[in-house]
Amino acid sequence: MALRLKGGAAWHYLSGLVHEESRQWEKAAAAYGAAVARDQTCAELYYRLGRAREELEQWDGAAAAYDAALARNATRAEWHYQLARVLERSERWEEAAAAYENALARN
Repeated sequence: MALRLKGGAAWHYLSGLVHEESRQWEKAAAAYGAAVARDQTCAELYYRLGRAREELEQWDGAAAAYDAALARNATRAEWHYQLARVLERSERWEEAAAAYENALARN
């Protein structure tokens, strides 16, 4: 998948990928956050930010990032599943159930 990123977001995205690969989640989250600040249209950036925040156990921040990703591209079953997982960890049961249903509907 080729991403077309705006405003210098590509460098931050690539930096995030490097940090993600080495499991440096705080640095990955910072890089993805910087990418999002430069391009608010790319769903993948928000998804990656959500993954980094999830690894940091920042459940509400991860949920917000996944919500933003899904607002831009609601077709990815995996993204709905990831949202459901963090909502479940936040004990937001009804929202988690709805996200799991959305994941199943798209799988």
